[in-house]
Order: sequence, then C-alpha cells, then structure tokens
Amino acid sequence: MTLSYSYLFQLALELALLTFYIGALIYALPLPTRGVKRWGGTLVRDSITSYALALSLLSILSFSNHIAMLLGGSWAYLDLWLKTGLVMVLGAKMVIAALGPLLSSVPVGSSVKALLGPLNDALTADLLFLITVMAVEVMVRYAGLLIAFIGLVLYALPFRIGREAGAWFIAFVIVFSVGLQVMPAFISSVAQAPPLNLSSEFLDLGVIFRQVSVRSAYGTPIGTALLSLYIDYKGKWTNVGIYPVNVSGMAYSLNSPYGNMISMPSMVPVYAMVEVDGISSALEPYPMTNATEYITLTSPYILYSNGYGLLVFTNQPSNATISVNGNKVTVHDELGYGGILEVRAPRTCDVSVSSNIRPATGSWSWYGVRGTYYALYGPLNATMVLEIGNCSEAHLVNAPSMDYLTQFLSNTLSISPNIIEDFIVYYFTVPLMYFAVLTSVAYAVARLLGGRRGIMPRVV
Repeated sequence: MTLSYSYLFQLALELALLTFYIGALIYALPLPTRGVKRWGGTLVRDSITSYALALSLLSILSFSNHIAMLLGGSWAYLDLWLKTGLVMVLGAKMVIAALGPLLSSVPVGSSVKALLGPLNDALTADLLFLITVMAVEVMVRYAGLLIAFIGLVLYALPFRIGREAGAWFIAFVIVFSVGLQVMPAFISSVAQAPPLNLSSEFLDLGVIFRQVSVRSAYGTPIGTALLSLYIDYKGKWTNVGIYPVNVSGMAYSLNSPYGNMISMPSMVPVYAMVEVDGISSALEPYPMTNATEYITLTSPYILYSNGYGLLVFTNQPSNATISVNGNKVTVHDELGYGGILEVRAPRTCDVSVSSNIRPATGSWSWYGVRGTYYALYGPLNATMVLEIGNCSEAHLVNAPSMDYLTQFLSNTLSISPNIIEDFIVYYFTVPLMYFAVLTSVAYAVARLLGGRRGIMPRVV
C-alpha cells in the first residue's frame, strides 16, 4: 500500500491522542507504584508535544525553505555547484588515466606517475563525496516530506518507542533542506572558486529559478515585451539576462530546464526593466525580491496594457487615474511641465482613441512591430478614452535574448597552476566540514525535539 501524506498525518494525530489517553488512564488507575504513575505525566506531555509538532510541521518546513532563499540558496544553485564539481573531477580523472600509458614509456615517467597516484585517490574520494551529497539532496528534496511524516509517526508512538528515531528524521529534513541549499553560497564566501573564467564569477553570483509576471500599474499583463535583468557587479551596471514576455505577462526562456521559470542571480540584488513598443520602464520592487517562487513585477509608468502590445504610459503617474469598463478604458492625468500621456497601439490591435484635447500622432517601429502613438504634453488636464477591438499577438523580429544560466555556462574552462589547490579546498575540504556541521546541527535539533541519546554515533 502506498503511503500518503494525509494518511501519515492522521495516523500521527491518532497516535498522539492514544498516548494522551494512555497517560490519563495511568493517572486514573489506583496503582501504588510511583514509577508507573510517573509515566502518566510523561505520556500526557509527549502527546501534547507530538500533536503540536504534527500541526506545525508543514509550516516549519515552509519557513525553512524561505530561510534558505533569504540566505541566497536554492536547489538550482546546489545543482549547478554539484554538476560543475562532478565535471571537473571526472575531467581530471580522465586526464590522469590518459597520461598513465604515456608516462610508462618516458624515462622519468615513473616518478611523475607516482605523484599522480595520490592525486587520483583524492579525486576518487572527492567524487564519492559529491555523489553522496547529490544522493542526500535527492532524498531531502524529493522525499523529504515523506521522511518527515514518517518521523512524525515514529515520534508520536506511545511510551517513546520511536521518539528518538522520529526526532532524527524530522531534524534531518529540516536542517538539510536549509543547509544543502545554502551550502554553495557559504562555500563561495569562505573559499575561492576554481578559476573558470566567467563561471567562477557566476558561482559567486549564484543562480535561482523563478516564475516572473510583468504587470501594468492597473494590474493587466504587459505582453509582447522584453524583460531585462541587471546587477551592480563590481561597481558596473551589468545586464545578466534578457527574456521575452508573452501575452499573459509571463517571462520565459527557451533554454530554461525548469519550464516557465527563468534563471537569475541569487546572491546579489537584481533590478528589472521592461521594454515594450520601444518604451522602457523600471519595474517595482526595485530591486526585486526572489524569496518567493512567483514574482510579480509592476511598472508604475505603464498605466494600462492589454498584453498584445497596446499600452498607456506616462512619466507623471502620481496624478493619473484609470478606469476600465469592458473594452473601454478611460485615463485621466493632471500633467505638469514636462509631463506626457501617451497611447501606443500596434497594427495588430484594433483600437479607437479619443481625447479632450487633440493629441499629437505619429508612427513607431520596434523589432518588426509597427504602430501608431497618440500623445498629450503638459501642462494640462489630459483625458484619453480607448475603445479596444480585436487584437492579435505581435511577433518580434531579431529581438535580443540572453538566458542568465546559459550565458555563464557557455564560457570555456580555463586551467591555472592553482586550480588543484583551489579545487580541493572548494569542492572537498570546506564542503566536507560544512556537511559535518550540518550533521551535528541535525543531531542537536533531534535532541532538542526529545531524542535524548539520538541514533547518531557519538563521534558526531
């Protein structure tokens, strides 16, 4: 029978109630033995603890993932770190294996081969360690919730039969779900990444995948657009990603392995801009926050957009009001000196524009999309009314696109004299110490939850 989360949750609650009833029964029985009576209070306390833990477990796990995101960690960042390390280890072992027969025929080759032996052993140990970390990641990431619920059932068993094992299961999932995601960020802060051209910079910036929605100030999608991501890297404004935006306002990348999610840095603030119909606008929040898997970015200057390239924007949004009634959109803005209220309509959208003052008109072109603009200039009280008909999706021609993850991974590997030293420290010494610390913390959390001895060896 396949175990379900709801079944395990219900079983844990029922075991907690059973423990409570047993404790209450022991209290009520006229037993003269003091040791037996003491078990009554212990069972009642254990039942309350188990019940509270069962009700709060999902919240604790969700909060732990939120903490990992705030610290700059993510599963994507860990995957990248592991894959980079595995590629380097396997590449180095292949080089050593290829040099073996060659060195056998060289007079001094035996001495060099003797020096390569310990290095090959170290690489083998590092390979096993990285595979172990990958296995633990798979266990925590994809089976962590099941392990936690099994631990919850063991924790709730009467008479503390499985309390220690259950406490360890729960502590293991909580600690490692945070610690593994944060591990690459921690390692990058205390050790130097092996020199991999731009990839080493990428490891310092981190990577995370998020769903990003681009919206107007009114809340409608800004579609047929380009989303650009920037960071302040070493005092220089650097573009790290350009993603197309569809008619639903969702940014996407054809190179993303995570479906409709786009990649972005996780260790530094990220700033977003949207470009549509030749108009560029900063997006809020500025910089964005990537602590949640779904990010909504809003332009305060684009008052309205229908997702097909039709938009209303102003450079003075503080006094602007907008109302929408079906296909009719009314915009009013008290423009001051230098103010502008403009409608841009692509040819793929049927729209009629009227105004209290005759607007200036003209044409515009943007990556193969053409259309007409209607503009009012301050100072004046500007009102525009849009009657929107049928619209079809416009297709950009030769528009730029840059995937953050692909851009940084496309750089070739560069070997330096210190790469072996940096590699051993970055991919073995510091991670092994960090992994040992995580195990110790999990052991401490298990004891805090009620596992007096724990099931981990004392050497931890």
